[in-house]
Amino acid sequence: MADKVITIPYNPHDGQREFHQSQARFRVLACGRRWGKDRASINELIRLVWMLSEERQGEKTLVPPVHAWIVAPNYPLTRQCWLELKHFTPPEILATKPHETEKRMEWKTGAVIECKSADQYDSLKSVGLDVLLMTEAAMVKDDAWYESLRPTLSSPGRLGKAILNSTPKGRNWFWQVYRRSFNPEEKEWAGWNFPSWTNPYIRDIEIEQARRQMPELLFRQEYGAEFLEDGTCVFRNIDACEKGEYQGPTPRGIYVMGVDIARRTDFTVIVVMDAVSRHVVGFDRFGEMSFVLQKERIKALAGKYRATVWLDSTGMGEPIFDELAGEGLKIIPFRFNNATKQAVIDNLSIGFEQEQLSFPPNDLLKNELKAYESQALPSGRFTYSAPHGGFDDCVIGLGLAYWAATQYQPTFMYIDDPIVPGAFIW
Repeated sequence: MADKVITIPYNPHDGQREFHQSQARFRVLACGRRWGKDRASINELIRLVWMLSEERQGEKTLVPPVHAWIVAPNYPLTRQCWLELKHFTPPEILATKPHETEKRMEWKTGAVIECKSADQYDSLKSVGLDVLLMTEAAMVKDDAWYESLRPTLSSPGRLGKAILNSTPKGRNWFWQVYRRSFNPEEKEWAGWNFPSWTNPYIRDIEIEQARRQMPELLFRQEYGAEFLEDGTCVFRNIDACEKGEYQGPTPRGIYVMGVDIARRTDFTVIVVMDAVSRHVVGFDRFGEMSFVLQKERIKALAGKYRATVWLDSTGMGEPIFDELAGEGLKIIPFRFNNATKQAVIDNLSIGFEQEQLSFPPNDLLKNELKAYESQALPSGRFTYSAPHGGFDDCVIGLGLAYWAATQYQPTFMYIDDPIVPGAFIW
């Protein structure tokens, strides 16, 4: 094997080359999206297994002579790693065809590489490993690393190496090991932090489009590879958007209305917004009211402004929506789930950052906005909520109104009235 040359279809960029040159036992890659951390990590794993296979030719005491795992947080990511591993592994070094069900390959040297999912991490305790690669490690539970995977690297005769890569997801266990990797007293550790734009193959225009289209905090995490505090505030630039006054309807005004229906212990909130200026012109908040009275209050405000109503029709909002729609109100149902809620909140966050909306002085609304929190999920998404014991009805009402306003695209229809050069139509 010593004089055997194998070719791998991989041309690392400068940041990846820096990672490959390290000899540290534990290497931590904190990178932005599309930087190429998985590609670099998998190719480094292949290189390490190859080197260990050369060192252990004729080894009789270790079975298999070299054992490596690639561990991902869930099955879809495990499958993606398996596909990349097969792509970069030269077929001439394989002893048999890769086992697709077990996601296991065996080399002619006896080395074994397997791809595993960490969703059932208790099952990852039984072996000793020479090389462990954890991809998107920040999405893996800390117990999986500390209880199951770290001990696999301490087997007699192996003293395994680890590659831990991830896009940051808050300040969890991955953040802790990342900090350790920069501690000069930790001689076995090395770490790197690469934002997405250090990958020379990503176009600058793509980065700038993402910067404009995403909330700043998400962009900083997903592209900038920053470790942001868990539970951080969601909305920024709120004070700059607090201006103007509430306004009555005008004959030519176009209005939308966001309605968050009260559950057992919270409040119904109605936010009326001018769809063109995106200024909040009307606001109402009330609790402990029957569905009949809630419905009448919504109808009254919608009628006053001739507004198109966007109503949270999830759960208890569904019967109110059905009744209002049946009475001829122009109303659009909006069902909240994790994905749609994130879309509405992200849209509102961008609106505040870019000062694309405004609202009159309103302590209830402003306090809810400033207290609203985000927390990273293992999936990489964010969950949004009021702090414990707080309310988010005003945030949701405003979010729905602004969502409706951003869906509205004005067009011009010329009419005969010489005083009015044009009129908006929905």
